[in-house]
Order: sequence, then structure tokens, then C-alpha cells
Amino acid sequence: MTPYDRKTGTLDRFAALKKNFSAGDHAPESIVQRLKDATLLLEVIAEINLLMGRSMRFDLFCQAIAEVLGKRFEFKLIHIWIRQEQKPDILELLTPELPGEHRTVSISQGIIGKTTRAGKTVFLEDVHTDPDYISAREETNSEICIPLRFDDRIMGVLNIEAGTSDVLKKYLPLLEVVSENLCHSLRVAYLRETEERFKNLVESMTEAVCVIDHEKRIVYANNSLLRISGCNLEELKNQKLTRLLPKVNDTNQRDEGALDAMRELKLSAKNGEKIPVIVNSVPFENSLSFNEGGQIITMTDLRSLRSTEKRLQQTEQFLASITQNCQEAIVGLDEHGVIHSWNVGAERMFGYKSQEVIGKSTHIIIPEDRIETNEIQSIIREAQEKSYVRNFETVRLHKNGKPILISLTMSAIYDRKDRIIGLSALYRDITAQKKWEREIQDRFEKMQEAYREMGKQRRYMDYLSEMISIASTPGVTQKQIASFIVNAVLMISRSDAATIRLLNHSTGKLVLTAQSGVTEDWASKKQIPYAGSLLEQAVQSSTPLKILDIVNNPHYVSPSLARKNNLRSALVIPLECKNYILGSLTLYLSQEGNLSLLDDEFITIFSQQAAVALKLVLS
Repeated sequence: MTPYDRKTGTLDRFAALKKNFSAGDHAPESIVQRLKDATLLLEVIAEINLLMGRSMRFDLFCQAIAEVLGKRFEFKLIHIWIRQEQKPDILELLTPELPGEHRTVSISQGIIGKTTRAGKTVFLEDVHTDPDYISAREETNSEICIPLRFDDRIMGVLNIEAGTSDVLKKYLPLLEVVSENLCHSLRVAYLRETEERFKNLVESMTEAVCVIDHEKRIVYANNSLLRISGCNLEELKNQKLTRLLPKVNDTNQRDEGALDAMRELKLSAKNGEKIPVIVNSVPFENSLSFNEGGQIITMTDLRSLRSTEKRLQQTEQFLASITQNCQEAIVGLDEHGVIHSWNVGAERMFGYKSQEVIGKSTHIIIPEDRIETNEIQSIIREAQEKSYVRNFETVRLHKNGKPILISLTMSAIYDRKDRIIGLSALYRDITAQKKWEREIQDRFEKMQEAYREMGKQRRYMDYLSEMISIASTPGVTQKQIASFIVNAVLMISRSDAATIRLLNHSTGKLVLTAQSGVTEDWASKKQIPYAGSLLEQAVQSSTPLKILDIVNNPHYVSPSLARKNNLRSALVIPLECKNYILGSLTLYLSQEGNLSLLDDEFITIFSQQAAVALKLVLS
């Protein structure tokens, strides 16, 4: 095979010519043909090297290579197959014949797989007689597969089909030399695209990010790290990580020199400031051996989180003031729906003064379509039968005709002899709440999508930050934040179900506020006395309470519901804020052994932050 220089990506022309002249006859025609072959080879390699100088996606680079080979060698069908990064047993076609076409093949199948396994060229003069050939086109009779090898690793296959074997035989030596140069070019193009993707990702992150090599020397730092450290990239390059994190080596390290997964450390800025940061490390795992032994270090600036906490404390008094001065719309009705009382909140919500509506039917604020369905009569009837109707979501009309999304709670009013003498209707405008619910749901769904691409530790921090952000939003309710908490903890812990009960200190009972992963009848569970409860045991022990078998636990009050929902074990976590018991967060699991798989340390931290968020909303 013709000598080839991996560093320059060029041929040793003299060695190539020497080999050609030393073989066979020395007739002028033969010499001319070999010179033509050598010229063709050099031209192909020159075009490939020219493509390397252009900035393009890796798949487009492969397609451009295929076009060059097809044009120069006059082959009708040239394919480049590359092993997938995450699934090295699968090769992916990067030169599809049709736009949007996606094809893969296992290394255990066909001659492409055979070439990958054997690591050497496979030449089929007649594809129809070979048992390894999967399928043949009508115009294909011969095929050649050349392994693309880089550093003793097969990274893909160059696959060429032809109508006759003569043309493949003619160019086989040249194609094998081209494939060696092609391996180097593909490797460079792949690393260039990988580097570009990496830089685009980390430069858009608000977290500080640096890359260190196996000696823990800094080879890259993003703009966020340069900003908080006060250094430029040249000042940090080739410096030990201890330049930024002096105490990074003070605790035990994981295998292979990786840093602990998540730790709080002090970052030393150029001006001498010690900045509190959460440090997370992820080792490189790259089957193409890029930066072996290196790590990506992310640092989250805790100053912003602590500043947010301070703002939350300042907002707490503001939220309490809003709650104290907020007047809900309260309307008194008789059994026929005639208005008897109309408070200031109702005037503000619906735009009518009390003298405009007293003695009139409540139909004055009900849309026509809901009058036709007898909605208010059904609500009155249910309130009379059950004493109340809670949080019935519907639509009412302002005086100007504008529809208002409201939550209606209606209660029967009794005299001393327990006879119904009227009804009290409390209207709460939930327009903003519904908007928030949609935004929270959208935000939650976007988070879920993003978290599939992020590491576990980063996901934990985002949930905490998002929870505090939601809790600090004016108008958010305890049910909304509690619902976010149970959904978030299910995503984090991989539990099967979760509930939050809040303690009513005036009654001494735990009230179910939010649940996820259980059936609707769970909401019918009665309020649980705090005294003697599992939560009380957890509080007394100052640690989350693990219950291996809740069905047979004498202190668990609803074994039948647990059995119905196929729940076996539970972890009861107290929600406390400054020694004030807010309630409990309970995680349920269908299998007893799964309790040991829970990340107790983070769940404890999460529950502490959840308690802070709930306290802000409840205040």
C-alpha cells in the first residue's frame, strides 16, 4: 500500500512512484497510466483536504466527500457509514440517497458489518452469490467495503457499488489509500463539529464551566466563569484547577481521579473575593477518545440563590399584606338564586353596585349558555344536599359583558334548627391563576424536555431554583406550589407516588393538599390527627421515617387505599421551617426494596427547600 503521512494527510509521492515503477513492465503506456493514477490520487486527496478547510456539519462533510469520489472515480453509488457514538454496534448512513432518509445497520449484519468486524476490505465480485449480502439493486453486481480506521479503531465503512467488478478492481489500490486519508479527514471534521456544539452549549449557560485535562489543568473556560472569576482565558489556561478552587482536593475523590459529584466550595476570584459555588464534575466518556481522563466542571454561583432568598423574605411581608387586604366576592342568595347581599369584593369583581343587583336573580352575572343548562340550579341543589360545593370552576360576566373565569364555593346557611335559610356564594377570580397554571405546566414540560439532556445533579438544582421562583410569584397558591413539589419529587426520586399533607395547627389535623401517582379516591382520605401520626414519629426522631410495609403498619390509617394503588413502602419526610411544622411530604413505592434506592440526602435538602417555599405561600 502507498505510504501515507497521518500528520499532513498527504502521500509520499516519491515512494508511491517508486513502487509503481518497480512493478510490472516499464512500457510507456504503463508508465503513463500509473502517472495518471498518481495524479488522480493526489487530486482526490487535495479536494478532500480542501473540504477540511471549510466549516460544515459532519453529515454534510461526508456527503461532500461522497460527491468528490463519485465525480473522480465515476461510481454511481458511494456510501459512508459511521459507527454511532452511543451505540458503537450500530453504523449509521450519513450519505442518504433521498433527503430525510435514515438508515442504520448492525455490525453483525451484511458485508458492512462483516467489514467492521474483520477490520479489512471486503470485495464482492458478484453480490448475488454472497450469503452476507442483504439486498442488491438491479444495477448492482459488484461491491466493495473498505474499513475506515483511525488509531486502530474502525470508525466506519466506505461502501461502493458498481455494475461490474472491473472498475472496482482497477481502482481498489487507490481507494484504499484514499480511505486512509479519509479517516484522518473525517476524524478532524467530527472533532470540529463536536467542539462547536460543545462551545455553543456551554457559552449559552449561565453556570460557570471549565474543562480540565487528566492532570486537572484548565484547558477551557466559558464566559460565565471568566466573568465571576475576573480572569481572562489566557490567565486560566494550563493553570491547575486549584487556582480557582483551592480546597477542591480536601475531600476524597471518586475512582479515576474524578471530583465528587456535587460539593459546595469557595471560588477564588482575581480580586481576592471568595465566591460560594456548587461544584459538579462529569468525566468525559467519548468512544473516539477525545480528552481521555478529562472532566467538565460546572460551578453554580450561590450568591444569586442567596440573593433570591433575601428577596423572598422581603416579599413575604408584601404577600401577607396583599392577602390581608384582598376582598373576595361574597354574595348571599335564597334557594331560588335571588341576590340578597353583595359585598365590596363583588362590586369590584363584577362591576355592579349592590343597589343594582339586590333582589334580582343571579342570572344577571351568568352567561346565557350556562343559564340554558341550569348550572346555578344544579349547584344550589347540590349545596342544599351536601351543605357545600367547593371550588366549582365556571364563567361569570362582568357588567361590561367581559367573561371572568371564577372558582365558586357555595355553602348552605342554616338557622338554629338546622333548616336551610339561604346560601352563601364565594367567587374567586381565577383568570390569573389559570394563566399561571398554564405557564407552570408549560414551564414544567419544558423542564422535563431539557432534563432529558442534562445530568442528574444539574436537574436537582433546577428543581430547587424553579420551586423558589414559583413560590416568590405574587398570586401563587399553596395548592399550586404543593402540586409542583409532588410532581417534581416524583421526577427526581423515581418514586411511584407522592403526597403533601399540611398541618392545621388550630385543629391539630393533617389535611391532604396535593398528590401525584395515586387514584382520585385518594383525595377522599379523611384528615389525620397529628398526635400519634407517622409524621409525629418522624419529627420526634428528627429524620425521615422509612416504613417498609405500610399495609401492615398499625399507625398507617389507609391500608386499603395503599393496597388498591399497589403501594407497599413509604418515606415520611417532615416539612419544617425554623422548627415550625408545616406538614409532611410522603413518598410511596410499590416495592419494599426500592426504599434503599432513594437519594436520602438530596430528598432531605429538597424537603427543606419545599418547606421554605410552602411557608412563603402560607404566610
